[in-house]
Amino acid sequence: MKFSKETLLAIIISAGILLGWTPFCKMMGWIPDKPAPAKVEKTQVAENPAPTVPSPKAEIAPAPQPLPTEVSAAKKTVACDVKLQNDLIEIAVSPDSGSIKEITLKKYLTNDRKGSIVVSPALSNRDRGALALFAEKSAWTCLDIVTSQMQDGKYLLMRKMRDERGNDFLLTQSWELRPGKYETHYTISLRNVSKNAMSFNDLVVFGGELLPWAKISGDKTRIASHRMSYMLANGAYEDIDADKKHSKFMLAEPAVVDWCAVSNKYFCSILDAETPFTLFQSQVMDGKTPMISAGAKLDAFTLDPGAEKSFSFNLYSGPKIPAELNSFHPSADKVLHLAWGPLNYLAKLLLWILIQLNNVFHSYGISIILLTLIVRLIFYPVTAKANASMKKMQVVQPQLKELREKYKDNPQLMNAKMMELYRQEKINPLGGCLPILLQIPIFFALYQMLDSAILLRQASFLWCKDLAQADTVCTIPLYFFDLPLNPLVIAMTLLMLIQQKITPAVGDPAQRKMMMFMPVVMLLFLYDLPSGLTLYWTISNAFSILQMILQNRTRTAVTASAEK
Repeated sequence: MKFSKETLLAIIISAGILLGWTPFCKMMGWIPDKPAPAKVEKTQVAENPAPTVPSPKAEIAPAPQPLPTEVSAAKKTVACDVKLQNDLIEIAVSPDSGSIKEITLKKYLTNDRKGSIVVSPALSNRDRGALALFAEKSAWTCLDIVTSQMQDGKYLLMRKMRDERGNDFLLTQSWELRPGKYETHYTISLRNVSKNAMSFNDLVVFGGELLPWAKISGDKTRIASHRMSYMLANGAYEDIDADKKHSKFMLAEPAVVDWCAVSNKYFCSILDAETPFTLFQSQVMDGKTPMISAGAKLDAFTLDPGAEKSFSFNLYSGPKIPAELNSFHPSADKVLHLAWGPLNYLAKLLLWILIQLNNVFHSYGISIILLTLIVRLIFYPVTAKANASMKKMQVVQPQLKELREKYKDNPQLMNAKMMELYRQEKINPLGGCLPILLQIPIFFALYQMLDSAILLRQASFLWCKDLAQADTVCTIPLYFFDLPLNPLVIAMTLLMLIQQKITPAVGDPAQRKMMMFMPVVMLLFLYDLPSGLTLYWTISNAFSILQMILQNRTRTAVTASAEK
């Protein structure tokens, strides 16, 4: 078989992409050498089985309270972080900064499966971790750590602070993990212990920073999905890509929001309060990697001597799983980012079906196969109609070829004759395309859903160790590159070639020849596709082949019966 110059060029470019894709991903930071290791420090650990209490509303208390008189030396100098944990999450609180230093997802492992995923909220601001309270335009000095203790399942920290004008106040903070949830309940109380009235005009509750998922876990990702999201107080949802330039990332006008979040492909951090608040956002570049954060700007207030004001927040720090997000806030599942526009609703429905199937069969591999078959069965009549139309088109190809040759100098007359032939044979020239176009939104939503679902990460099936990564069984060492052997994508390509072979041939010969090379080109472009996606594509191709064979047999039987 002779190859055209265009075909050879396409094969060379595709091979170049296959061989150079992994080095390119490493250069871009999409495949880090290894995730940042968790720090090992001496800690205090506290289990939190106790039930939660209602969040206190912000209030001003005019009556002064006595300052504790007995402060031990141990409370004045706290050298180690304090850790709180439940079955799902562990947080390390720094008494010195009064913020969460690290967040560990206990049930999610790094790419090498040697440790749990550790999210470090204080990336560019090492003294400002998640749920830190700070003055945006002024500096505070910590005079003393008055109290640092566990109390009824929560960590209580009281520090004596001084502002730039020399006024002293007590800052009391508490952190409590909700049992069985990725949720931290956080309360703040400020009490003026000076002789002067104090104004607080620029206070911010920091939501923490977040890196792209590949930087945190060591996973290879095609799409980072690194974004800041927020729900406006009027019910509108917005999000901003982390890679946008600083001027486009930062909002021109302050936004009043119900909640705000930063998220990557699989993980998110959502800050929520009892009442709407003004959005705080930050973007810091670490080389080419943006580190983004969101938080809450508190309304200005004044405290008279002895007066006190309190606030409460909830922070979700965990995976982008619909059930977990919805239990945190009714609209929090919008951070899933499964697909764009209306397809997002369709992708959420498909994800819900996948989860229900897994609840029954306890295997995401089997669930993907069944979901693919369900979708293909729903579209079976539409696909059958498209196949029948292409078969009719194949039958009249010789007549169409004659018309093209006969009227090649008169295109208008040629088109008129071709339309007349279509009417005589009762053929819709678009009959093979329109049914397929109707299926594209479903298949695209299914593709996006499978590529974004954290539920597939490190879920095994047959030889696939991780349905969110390629199903590499071994690597073949070459002179300058180790070629991974991915059976599913190879099977997908072979089934595509078979499907092309048995599909009724329509169009001109050059076009048909090019279509035969499409599976090979797709093999090179999609060779490292996650195995959950290649499993779906392989089953879909096998179903198409089986449907085509059944239709051809039925058509042959009907024709033979008619001839008798």
